[in-house]
Amino acid sequence: MHVGGMFPYGQVSSMAEYLDINLSLGYRAVVYPAEASLSEENVALFERYCRQHRLVVAEVGIWNNPVSPDPKERMMALEQGKLRLALAERLHARCCVNVSGSAGGVWYAPYPQNFASEHVALAVRAVQEIIDAVQPQHTCFALEPMQWMVPDSPESYLSLIAQIDRPAFKVHMDICNLLFTPRRLFGQREYMDACFEKLGPFIRSCHVKDLRILPGMAWATQEVVPGRGQVDLPYYLQKIEAQDPDLPVIIEHLSGRDQYYEALRHVRNLCRESGIALNA
Repeated sequence: MHVGGMFPYGQVSSMAEYLDINLSLGYRAVVYPAEASLSEENVALFERYCRQHRLVVAEVGIWNNPVSPDPKERMMALEQGKLRLALAERLHARCCVNVSGSAGGVWYAPYPQNFASEHVALAVRAVQEIIDAVQPQHTCFALEPMQWMVPDSPESYLSLIAQIDRPAFKVHMDICNLLFTPRRLFGQREYMDACFEKLGPFIRSCHVKDLRILPGMAWATQEVVPGRGQVDLPYYLQKIEAQDPDLPVIIEHLSGRDQYYEALRHVRNLCRESGIALNA
């Protein structure tokens, strides 16, 4: 297993500093951040760093809205998607990843129309357009599961795979984004079994996070440093390892170096306790 993280690019001043932090944290898998420019200087430095240190490029992030209701924003998002997928192809990244996109002004936000058949059809065509423009041979395009847009279940992911109908469309697994009901979180082992049974052969990269239930009369959860929450991370890591020992696992959404190091140490300890081989 290749364990790494997505250190916040906004907290560094250059690609060189970003890469140095990745190395100091001991990552074996890295991400080309969505916030970083695609200048030849940045790309060549990233490429050289990964080659010299034998790091797996887990993903190239996009994180925009290719189905925006604003035509100009939608066109720009599609073009950025094509450029990022082409970069993933150059880097032989495990995947290039985005969300399917929202029906409103905020790319990741919940809107009532996000699940409408017309909106999903737009997302399908957007993915097809991006893949067809690049024709990747060494990488794939994937969508991150989300709570309030497709794919929001293994079944909806399988439906997208069928509708998009492109060999280069695969799966990015983020189990925490799917544990958004009490039934799923409290029965998470069975839910993880279903996710990996249905999507396992398509999975190319994974996020590892943790969730804590917040007290109150309404259901609410909060992302926390791995090890501080209620997600069965040992079981999740075992499912990943059983599916493919070569999969990258990426830690994200933490606030700084100390939290990323704590999370990395915890994930590594869980791997060792479970007999999961860590790539050095």
